[in-house]
Amino acid sequence: MSTYQQYVSLDTAAKGLGISLAAVRKRLQRGSLSGKKNSSGRWMVLVTEDMKEPRTITTTSPMTLDNSPTTQEDSHKTEPTSAIAALERENERLNATVQKLLEQQEKLINQTENEQVLRREAQQQITHLTNQLADLSTKNVALLEDKSGTERQFSTLKKSVVQLLNYLKR
Repeated sequence: MSTYQQYVSLDTAAKGLGISLAAVRKRLQRGSLSGKKNSSGRWMVLVTEDMKEPRTITTTSPMTLDNSPTTQEDSHKTEPTSAIAALERENERLNATVQKLLEQQEKLINQTENEQVLRREAQQQITHLTNQLADLSTKNVALLEDKSGTERQFSTLKKSVVQLLNYLKR
């Protein structure tokens, strides 16, 4: 039994994976897809289980690792159930990701609501303190006015005491 690896063009891989040509290039760049350049310098992608059944993929220039063309029999190796299983795994992974994102969204909404409550409370405290400051300023003016009145009374009292002492000395 011979071991072979089937390669397809970027366009064919994109169609088989159901993704864009740019996404295939990005996956090659990241290493999540395997590929190599053929003799004409064009990228070829290694057929994987994630791709649709090779019988439905039309290959323009398939090749094996030794650059020899593949045979028609080689294209029947991947079963449709493996593609379905791969899609189910991907679906589960995406559902888990969506669930995590929904949980993060809920946390952010709660955090935003809490921050809004805290801002309202802070604004109320600022308003209350501003009103207290205005009241204190008014009382301070009154105290300053009372102080000058008290100083006049003290001065008058002092003069009276001095006069009384002078009177008593005589």
